Amino acid sequence: MNIILAYRNRLMDMLARATVAAYKPGIIAAAGTVGKTTTIEALYTMLRDIRQVRAPGRSFPHKNAMPLTILGPWTQGSGFSFWTRVFMQGIGNILRTHEYPELLILEYIRTKQRSLHQLLDIARPQITIITTMEDADEAALRDAAKLIHALPSNGYAVINYDHPETLELKENTRAHTITFGCNEGADMRIMNLEYRA
Repeated sequence: MNIILAYRNRLMDMLARATVAAYKPGIIAAAGTVGKTTTIEALYTMLRDIRQVRAPGRSFPHKNAMPLTILGPWTQGSGFSFWTRVFMQGIGNILRTHEYPELLILEYIRTKQRSLHQLLDIARPQITIITTMEDADEAALRDAAKLIHALPSNGYAVINYDHPETLELKENTRAHTITFGCNEGADMRIMNLEYRA
């Protein structure tokens, strides 16, 4: 069974890589230990009325969210029928040109199935948002540094200013950097924040 899953993941990644190469969408990466899902949902809400954008559905496990988001607008599904439709969609993306999102918002998380290097091989972002690396282990900090380092020189690293571990990542990129947070000194400062039930 594990062999079948390995081949399924390999085919899914290959189709996702080919889809990105064919349509060349803008890629926005979200990473960090806290706030990724909220950040992705906020970005999608802001962008959907002005650009064609796709973000991962909440119902997918993290291990497959990235390639599935690239292959199609899946919101739920499992089983043989679902995976058949996913692969048919992926093949269709390559064989026939059709309308495809201008922007993809993708969550970059290393899993047992995919290393960060494999995720970057599928799609390299032009914009990376690091929410926070609070309580992150060494492996997660290294991955965040690699993700920032992978940006092109004309890309953008959007980094949380309020946490020292996150702010240090600025040294790992040639890209433009923008900081955000509540503390004085952030490029985009959050003020008068209110929590409403």
